[in-house]
Amino acid sequence: MQTLTMQQIADLAGVQRPVVSMWRRRSASSDAPFPQPLAGAELRFDAREVAAWFEVTGRGNNGDAPIEAARYSSALDVLAADLDRASALLLLQDLRGEPFGDLDAEQVLSDGHHLRMDDLLPIDTLRSALTDRQLCATVDAVVEAAFSGVEVLTDLVSVFSARQGTWAGEALTAPALRLMADVISALYRVDERALVPVGVGGLMLAGITADHPHENRRPTVLRSDLGRPRSGEELAAWRRLAAVGCVTDTDELGAADVEGLVWLLQEQAPSDGKEFFGRIGDALADVGPSDVLVVVGPAALMIDPRGSTARRAFLAPRDDFVEPLRYVARLPKGLSRFGGRRRLALWVFSPLDSPWTAAGGLSDAALDEAMIAGLAADVVAMTTNDVDPVSHAFTSAVVRATDHFVRQSALTAPLPNGPRLAPAEVLAQVWELDRDRLLVDHELATSARGAASIPFTAATHELGRVHAGAKIPCDVIGAPTAGSATVIGPEEVRDPALLGSRAVDRLELERTAPQARLTQPGDVVYVGPGGPAAFVDETGGHVVQAPARIFRCRDAETDDRQLVPAVVAKDIAAQRGSDCSTWQLRLVPVDDVRHLGHALAVLDDRAAALRDELRSLNDLRILTLDGFADGSLTTLPAPRKAER
Repeated sequence: MQTLTMQQIADLAGVQRPVVSMWRRRSASSDAPFPQPLAGAELRFDAREVAAWFEVTGRGNNGDAPIEAARYSSALDVLAADLDRASALLLLQDLRGEPFGDLDAEQVLSDGHHLRMDDLLPIDTLRSALTDRQLCATVDAVVEAAFSGVEVLTDLVSVFSARQGTWAGEALTAPALRLMADVISALYRVDERALVPVGVGGLMLAGITADHPHENRRPTVLRSDLGRPRSGEELAAWRRLAAVGCVTDTDELGAADVEGLVWLLQEQAPSDGKEFFGRIGDALADVGPSDVLVVVGPAALMIDPRGSTARRAFLAPRDDFVEPLRYVARLPKGLSRFGGRRRLALWVFSPLDSPWTAAGGLSDAALDEAMIAGLAADVVAMTTNDVDPVSHAFTSAVVRATDHFVRQSALTAPLPNGPRLAPAEVLAQVWELDRDRLLVDHELATSARGAASIPFTAATHELGRVHAGAKIPCDVIGAPTAGSATVIGPEEVRDPALLGSRAVDRLELERTAPQARLTQPGDVVYVGPGGPAAFVDETGGHVVQAPARIFRCRDAETDDRQLVPAVVAKDIAAQRGSDCSTWQLRLVPVDDVRHLGHALAVLDDRAAALRDELRSLNDLRILTLDGFADGSLTTLPAPRKAER
């Protein structure tokens, strides 16, 4: 007997679970009461009785509910419990286009449909399944309810990536599905490529792409030694791909009529970084001249400094060799379905004879159609000979020399905020703006050193230190008094003119936030959430309220360059998004740090004097206005000129 739970009834009817409870309660005294649960089974109902009730009442949002009851019933659990044989029968029935009925195993096998997919439909598995009349009857009933074997295979495979499913760790959110489908589709359409999944994650990416066909054209999916099914779940997923028309009748990569291959590998939470990069290397070993390899994995290993050692050993194992990494980007947050705050990254390899890698800045990008289309275009541009990466107008990426880029501690690069001025033009504009000749004694000149930057996450390890702000309750913050400490929170960071308007008593601070630390002169106080902002606390002695944080520059250098607080504050405020892992900080040559400090001191003094003058002018204006309005001021009549 096929049964339905309350949730299954709700799914069948296309309503929320409480609606079914309401139907049971309100229909109890009607001419068509809701069926009673089965004896000895807590809230389980006979599927036939439920189908008959929907037939009579017409309830719910699914007009086919009386017909589809078996699809949502315990029959699906029966098939899932015998996954290998059940999925084989579902594919075979889809190939035959008719139910098994009363035909025996040899009658079904004699038509030869299974020979079209002999590698996915082993004769021994089919003969065992076809002799199980109960299993065949269940398959016939569920397929009739779902209108096709493809739909039932889809139902079975979708369970694998549900919260408690065996593939839950590789599941992606709906926006991520759309993103990866469009990127992979763009790659396989370029040169008539086929898809080659590697492992479970790659198989899921292939299924995602098959579910989002471009212009109703599904991709061809081929099997390799790295992607052969090793479990009942993988077999079921491959059989579903065959049922939707993606799998050919060949198991040999070289026999397929395609111009190239798109290898797919996804592993969201590898247990070991070295093994993860080893699996990527195994896939790269099979990548041909016209192929590409798409890798989705944890940003912690693929982008961030913490994975730099193992990553550098894989991407640049020798001084004279680097792997052909053509595109790299940290992906926006919220793509891992059950991974919490896990951040994913994208790598695309192509053995093109190119010295360039594109570094994408997508961490804070909105997952809209424009962003996805731009990403796909950028990836295609880096994996084809038809586009010059140096002259291509990338939407959200910059091109870097692969040899140097892959050896960085973090695989990120700053996106340009606008066209960079030539050194001579910078100097000319400085002279033009310096009307008061404030910098005349500094003998400024052009430099050919060029710009240098460091990822924020790397800077926090090498050249600076980040200190978290204190969680200070708002009710203990008030106006400044004797013995209080001035508070710097997000409001003050965004508008430094507010500094000094809020404070907390030091005893209350010790009681409520004993771990709070005071700023030191030259600390950069910054905030990321809500949009980056930062300023330099020149005097120090202030307490920072979370989510504001402190960045403290160290007296350290790298490649004869170091961080300068004023530059750090400006660079943080200029970032495009709040994800600090994508931020870049510019470094100043050590020989120029002292000169920059003197120049800034001169300019800051002049700015302070102008602010004082402006405040005096504003006070003068207000006093004059009030004096005349209150009758306190008037003007004396001009003295008459003496008559001649």
